[in-house]
Amino acid sequence: MAEGSRFDKLRRLVGREPVRFAVVFLLILAVVFTVNRLVEPTRFMQRYVELIAKCVVLVLRITPFETRITGSRIWFHNFSMVVVSECSGAEAMAIFCASVIAFPATIKEKLLAVGIGLPALYVVNVLRLVCLGLLGAFASREVFQFAHVYVWQTIFILFVVCVWLLWIEKVVKRGQAGRVEEATDS
Repeated sequence: MAEGSRFDKLRRLVGREPVRFAVVFLLILAVVFTVNRLVEPTRFMQRYVELIAKCVVLVLRITPFETRITGSRIWFHNFSMVVVSECSGAEAMAIFCASVIAFPATIKEKLLAVGIGLPALYVVNVLRLVCLGLLGAFASREVFQFAHVYVWQTIFILFVVCVWLLWIEKVVKRGQAGRVEEATDS
């Protein structure tokens, strides 16, 4: 009897939405990051990183300073930087997608989050790299490193959380309110 009651307690605990969210979220991240570590960088990821570098160069070419690119290496004014997979924003995008998938919402709402959220994260990541390129060219190495490691990491994480919370507030909660109204009208 004690075994059954422990199992029932565990089932009730996991049945609670916040715990269910945390378990699903962590499982998705564990699978994604495990696969990412086991698989060598793919040709797709290399092309994705190069696409990001090209977008950064497109923006930097607005300035009057010389800008060149080879693969994912960018030369801007008197500064050179390499966009690597860790700079791609892919991990933040994976965290965003895992949080969307784990959150209780309809498939349509989840697809909307991914369809708007991922491009927004991509654009912010490109702007992050543009800012870092400008700092690298016109500020000290210490300022560049501080902005790269602390400032932009924090901003990007906060942006991911804000996009997710905005989706919950503006899409999911409105959808739930509409479904409740439809149910009471019936």
